[in-house]
Amino acid sequence: MMLQLQFNDRVALSSCNRPGSGVQKFSVGTKAQLDLSEKVASQIAKADLKAIWETLLYCLNQDSNWVSASKGALTSLTATPVSNADPVTMALRKAYDQALANNSKNIGEGIINSLSSANKVMKSYLKLRAAEYVNLYDQVESQKLVLSAANDNPRTLKPIDGIGYHKLEGELLEQARECKNYLQSFANPNIPIIELNGIFEDLKFEPETAARFELAFAQLARFIGFTSQRPETDSGRGPDVLWRTGPSQYIVVECKNGATTETINKHDCNQLNGSGEWFENKYGADIAYTPIMIHPAKKFEHAASPKATTRIMNIEKLEILKKNVRDFIKSVCSQGLISDETQIRNQLLQLKLRSVDFQTFYTTNFIAAK
Repeated sequence: MMLQLQFNDRVALSSCNRPGSGVQKFSVGTKAQLDLSEKVASQIAKADLKAIWETLLYCLNQDSNWVSASKGALTSLTATPVSNADPVTMALRKAYDQALANNSKNIGEGIINSLSSANKVMKSYLKLRAAEYVNLYDQVESQKLVLSAANDNPRTLKPIDGIGYHKLEGELLEQARECKNYLQSFANPNIPIIELNGIFEDLKFEPETAARFELAFAQLARFIGFTSQRPETDSGRGPDVLWRTGPSQYIVVECKNGATTETINKHDCNQLNGSGEWFENKYGADIAYTPIMIHPAKKFEHAASPKATTRIMNIEKLEILKKNVRDFIKSVCSQGLISDETQIRNQLLQLKLRSVDFQTFYTTNFIAAK
């Protein structure tokens, strides 16, 4: 029973029953008890404090007549057949439950379609809310929703760079095709996710782990449509890892993930320089390549003489690469897109995993000793 009322102020309670107020969303049982409480309040509206206290004791002591009257107000009630739940709220809850269950199928669609008569501003809002959930599984589609929302309402959020039109590029098409062929070689789309997690376990900056790191870094290339070799392991000469990232584009890599020094020493520098010379002898001086040193430090010691084109992949840059590859594989495999070259291409583009992105996003300039 709702008896914690200001009995001399029935206006507050009465106003709850006006059309459109919150009480209209209560269950029939709750509304019946509110009505009964109002009747009791009206009977003692002009009573003194003693009479009000005696009335309260009926409730506090659970007087049998009091309980009977309270229950009697409910006995003849029937459930309201029509739900008053807000369709947008219901759609948001469904999307939330889907996300908790890691179920990405059609997530967000219910939010967008929850109000068929919504105006453009409301449609924009619904698309943005849907984009929050879609982004958990597919960043490309999420940004498309943000772009669509911005078209409906120019004052809302704008998509990040990269969602606009991009010309079809031969290298990216080849990369997407190679990626598709590799992912389709697995028995089911969950296996690439599992294998990638195993690779990431070996891509760590720890002493005495160079061999595992080199193998893992070579394997990583295949997951994003590149090819790779380990020339030094296979032939006794050349770089630790060699990636082919395009028809005439390569990455020559020396892995020093086990280093603990604050600078890159002359020996490691000479090793990378020598790997570059090996590449030029094998592939020709006209073929482009980027020499990359994987090392926790960015600064070379005074005696070292790195080539001007040398780039460094330190701990921070490696983690960014791992995150983007993880997001890419998760999106493509969990969404069942491993046979769709166009979607694979879009994901590679969105997550900055193209050949032209590698130097900018996953490596940094070295620091020369003064």
